[in-house]
Amino acid sequence: MIQVNNEWFYEDLTPESMKELMQQMKDGLETSPGPQIERNHAEGPEGRTTLHTMPDGIRDRDFEAAVEEWNAAKEAAKN
Repeated sequence: MIQVNNEWFYEDLTPESMKELMQQMKDGLETSPGPQIERNHAEGPEGRTTLHTMPDGIRDRDFEAAVEEWNAAKEAAKN
């Protein structure tokens, strides 16, 4: 897998398909981001095997509290 220009992802690459993709970009041709083989993104032959249902509620982390906790642990380690 590669990411180009911090935006487009290309997955399921082989050495040959990577060379072809780079040549298309060099020639200014339109490329197709995503899987470079026949598949439905992350769905395999058995269908979805993870995240059959979305978790309830919003998952959000309080980064300010995490920084304060980290700083407190850092100070405690000094003593």
